[in-house]
Amino acid sequence: MKIDLHCHTKRCKSGDSPKRNVDLTSFIKTLEDNDVKIVAITNHNCFDLEQYNSFHTASEKKEIQVWPGVEFDISFEGENGHILFISNPKHALKFSNLINELIGNKSPDDVLLDFKKVITKFSDIDIITIAHFALQKSHGFSENACKEMSKIVPDNVFLVEPSNIRSVGIMYANDIDSFIGSDVTDWSHYPFMNVPELKMPINSYESFLLLLKKDSRVIKTFLNQKEEINYSIQPFLDENKPDDTEITLPLRHDVNVIFGGKGTGKTKILRALKKKMVLDLGESKISSYEGQTKDEDYKNLIKRPFSSSYFDLLNIEAGEAEFKVIKEWTSPSLVTTNKFYKGIEAQQNISNFTRFGFTKAAFHGALDEDEMKMLGKSYKNIKQSIDTIKKEKLDLFLRQTDKDQLICYLDKLLLSVQTKYREAVCDYYAIFLQKYTIETMKVIAQSKTGKDPIPASTGLVDFYMNCLKVYQASEWITDKISTSRKTIRDEIGKIPGKGSVFVQTDIYLDPSADKGINYDPTKLKSSNLKKCLKDLIQIKNSAFTCNLAESIETFSSDSDDKVISLKDFMGIKSDEKIEWENSSKIEHYDSSSGERSMLLLNYSLIDDSKEAYFLDEPEISVGHKYINEVIVPRLKYLAKLNKLIIISTHDANIAVRTFPLTSIYREYGKTYVGNLFIDKLTLTTDETLSLNWTKTSMAYLEGGEFAFKERKQSYGV
Repeated sequence: MKIDLHCHTKRCKSGDSPKRNVDLTSFIKTLEDNDVKIVAITNHNCFDLEQYNSFHTASEKKEIQVWPGVEFDISFEGENGHILFISNPKHALKFSNLINELIGNKSPDDVLLDFKKVITKFSDIDIITIAHFALQKSHGFSENACKEMSKIVPDNVFLVEPSNIRSVGIMYANDIDSFIGSDVTDWSHYPFMNVPELKMPINSYESFLLLLKKDSRVIKTFLNQKEEINYSIQPFLDENKPDDTEITLPLRHDVNVIFGGKGTGKTKILRALKKKMVLDLGESKISSYEGQTKDEDYKNLIKRPFSSSYFDLLNIEAGEAEFKVIKEWTSPSLVTTNKFYKGIEAQQNISNFTRFGFTKAAFHGALDEDEMKMLGKSYKNIKQSIDTIKKEKLDLFLRQTDKDQLICYLDKLLLSVQTKYREAVCDYYAIFLQKYTIETMKVIAQSKTGKDPIPASTGLVDFYMNCLKVYQASEWITDKISTSRKTIRDEIGKIPGKGSVFVQTDIYLDPSADKGINYDPTKLKSSNLKKCLKDLIQIKNSAFTCNLAESIETFSSDSDDKVISLKDFMGIKSDEKIEWENSSKIEHYDSSSGERSMLLLNYSLIDDSKEAYFLDEPEISVGHKYINEVIVPRLKYLAKLNKLIIISTHDANIAVRTFPLTSIYREYGKTYVGNLFIDKLTLTTDETLSLNWTKTSMAYLEGGEFAFKERKQSYGV
């Protein structure tokens, strides 16, 4: 959930933009669209109680909290600037009255209030105070002024607002409580990027206030929203230190960070946790990344080895039956004219034979078993599909009249297919029985008379049908080989300023479609497959010629019994591609060594189906900008999904801006556990010994307090 503690809803001062005026509908819709669940209305030197009440009441129905606030022009020890004061919604009326007393009859343009006087006036109600900070922030107070003001504020609920959200994380990591809001000037372009996101949902102003005060009970409740799991590991057995051989670490399904000096054993802890997690979850549920990556790691990432499973993506039949038709083809014998002559002669010479009608019978039909089987398969598939549709709760999607009409058409379809299938079965077996009867009775006649009957047919129909089946099979096969192709795209990650990098895998059946196609190593090579394809085309072209037998024999020889379906023609080819940011143009890409580290890191976090993610110094070779803009947001997203994320790092952006629920600090021979919310790190072997989280993190993540302060001018905070 996002929280905006600096939000304007109306133009008050003459310098304000008129686009700050917003109606209730636009106000709620904009907050909903940007997932803002808490907002403080802080208009310049004025508080409109009537507007606040209407916004507050309507927003509650949308589960959005609206808190009352004001942005005053303040004077303090010779400095003038802006300070936000945000009240408990329960005190909205009293807050409004106190503001009116402070302002009196002055116009918002003429208000300049003394800080101490305002704090005294608000002393009886809950107030959060947020001062504009630093020179880069318009109307900001100096660091010294903010320190002095914080001493005056009751219970020390005092925050500063820097110039940008990046500075918030840096300052918070170094014990400077800070916050930032949208300071919206135009509601048609709500600056959602300046709105921070809360680690956990806050259900009230009181809870947020206690969280700011680092109340231990609230923090415990806050942390317990993510289940704690204790893992006992022995990462240092080889170091023969009995006091540190077994460590119990309380981890949560969120971001967990390991930090400390070089050579203290952070990687050993990470690897020991990973080993235990693999046993619990299985290798397939674990994703990992090590900062010391090599080009070979990236080559393995983009390499796509051959797998028969790719064939399923083509969504076609394998065609075993078609290949069988070709491989098992035999030429049927044609009936000679001599057999007809003998049959006619026998009929004329034997009277009993003449009277036996079947001796003259001839068979003219053609059996088509394939069509019958095809219709049978269609009937079965359509019936199953219709039965599945009827089982669904169609009332949820269709009106009753539409549902009845759909069922009616489905029943008509099924009846039509069933009728066609029944007719095909009847036609096939009628012809089959006719042929069988004629041939059987002629055999009986021949056995009784010792004379040959007139042949039932010349055999030309059977010969033609055999050739036709070979033609249809070879045509279907060659058509599928030439037209079947599938391209799949596996995202790897983005290169800032360039575009999205992915692996494109093309699946082919045609061996001449491209160079460098990877085939099943146990099957035929590309050159042999090209011969087989040429043979199949020749079979199709010679299906009704005297060369058919020779063409089939050539194919059988070239295929060497290793081609029995289209699966044996399948090959794949993978290539690294980029889709450029500005042009959306896609082309081959050769990533640099640094970019490969970025992409390997990103890829280790890209799969949401993983349960645990282990990162060892991910900042190495990728740069802080990439960590800050790409990796940190991704880690926050995975934390929302309750993933277990364990990171060994020296990077302050990762260790602080992800707001890890567990921080593990490692010294040689000692391990401390805690978090930034309680600002404490406790020794695992002795709970009475602890360190300050802020000072420790500053020393190892920022290079110490002096180094941090030296960089503040560059950061602009």
